[in-house]
Amino acid sequence: QMLNQRTGDLRLTAAETLSWVGTAESQSALLTAALDDQDGITKMILLGLVSNSAKRFGRMVGDSQVNRLTDLVETADGELATAAAQTHGALNLPASNAVDFIVK
Repeated sequence: QMLNQRTGDLRLTAAETLSWVGTAESQSALLTAALDDQDGITKMILLGLVSNSAKRFGRMVGDSQVNRLTDLVETADGELATAAAQTHGALNLPASNAVDFIVK
């Protein structure tokens, strides 16, 4: 919620700070912000911060967020699809999901 109330550089600074906090709430807030963002560049930056958090602390997000990320991986194009797939991998989600995306 807090991330969605901020804009611009302040929002990205807050997001980067959250990526260093090893709690489920922080990682969940980052992923929600990334999934909800309408700007492709900002969405990719936020996805990168989710990836960093997951690499540091492991996956701490819920199944509904995983489902939303999976949908993004499946529907996105170009660099956004790559960023979503990298986040999918950093969250250590089943590789079988990735195989389904490639086949489709």
